[in-house]
Amino acid sequence: VPSILRQYSIDGTLKNELDYNIILQIKKDMIDFGLAITFFDVKSTIVDNFLIEVGVSGVDYKDIENAVEKICNNYIPDKVSLVYMNCHKNKVYFNIVPKVNYEVTYGFGALAPLGNNICGDNYLVKQLNNSKIMAAISDGMGKGINANIQSASTLRMLDEITNMNIMSDTALQILNTLMYIQDYNEIYSTLDFVEINRQKGEGLFYKAGGTTTYLFHYDGSYEKIENENLPFGLEEIIDIKKIPLKHDDLIIMASDGVFENVINTVNLEEYIKSIRNLEPQKLIYELLNYTRYSDVITKDDISIIALKITAY
Repeated sequence: VPSILRQYSIDGTLKNELDYNIILQIKKDMIDFGLAITFFDVKSTIVDNFLIEVGVSGVDYKDIENAVEKICNNYIPDKVSLVYMNCHKNKVYFNIVPKVNYEVTYGFGALAPLGNNICGDNYLVKQLNNSKIMAAISDGMGKGINANIQSASTLRMLDEITNMNIMSDTALQILNTLMYIQDYNEIYSTLDFVEINRQKGEGLFYKAGGTTTYLFHYDGSYEKIENENLPFGLEEIIDIKKIPLKHDDLIIMASDGVFENVINTVNLEEYIKSIRNLEPQKLIYELLNYTRYSDVITKDDISIIALKITAY
């Protein structure tokens, strides 16, 4: 518990925050512009991670989007983006977040091995409210229903803790500590995690027993982000890598039923490069099919996530 509290405290004290008077002025200017604000909730004031949730009555989102952005940009030097959330009972809801400079499209899929109806892997792709996007794969110990329960539990906790609007490295450290202190359960699963900062064009990668992640570049070259850690919760300190991302980069995450299981990995890498221009979901279908019918070391669960980066 002291470790968790210390990490949470560090997250809150080492970040630069927006002047709250600026936020109040933004709200005032929106009202002066004629907007009937029914909801205004400041979730975070961190300079590169701020989040303001807004609800406005009696307007069409497209009619006010540019005006609200201009108001905010008068006060926030690094600029903002609006993220539409929903419309309910004649009220439109949107978030004010750091400027989005990169778009991310993605696809995902999973297959149990032939002869098994239940995949022990689980995956999660989630749009965070502060304009970031995260993806994760967890592989439970063993196969079948027990492995599925373990991996689903890990991702469920990850999903919940990333709703706290704290930095993801802090969230992962807290979650890892919670897993570390309950190791008497002897229930383990891997965690392969990536978060994409759509403002900075930066990827945050974390692996706990996860297999290799590939980062394919436009020119055909690629980088490997390899695992250096034990399964989630078995080590007290986690190691996170941050890697700059470029336009048209492609991230391929997978469980160990893919890159560590296909016998001819060179052919697999060349195959991915040959189909990298497909839409991510179509790429996933092709890659699942290729992997399932390739020569493999053993029949294993297969989970894959593809994320493609586009700069505005």
